Amino acid sequence: EKTVSSSVTITNEQQITIAGIATDAPLSNSTVTATNNDGEVLATVTADASGEYSLPIKVSADPGNLVLNAMGVEAQSHVSLMSRVGDFTDLLSVASENQTTELSDELVPVSKITH
Repeated sequence: EKTVSSSVTITNEQQITIAGIATDAPLSNSTVTATNNDGEVLATVTADASGEYSLPIKVSADPGNLVLNAMGVEAQSHVSLMSRVGDFTDLLSVASENQTTELSDELVPVSKITH
């Protein structure tokens, strides 16, 4: 008699992309991260020379509230900006209502990371 066993793991991932600008003056080439309530980094991207970024955030479990952080580099390395963008599920709803997967500062004004 032979025994065979197997397992299947199904992961339901959800993704949104938040696009905006890191600015106090443009925060050129800054590192932009999205974190959850516990400070866990969910996604990271480098902004362009104008401070604009597009940050895809993919999760398999609801991370709760999201916080965007932008850290300056080189001459702006002393600059750190933060924006609380809200609950991930609420952001998914906004994206769905607007038939998009990318939330810009027009749909989510707090995607503009500034003082």
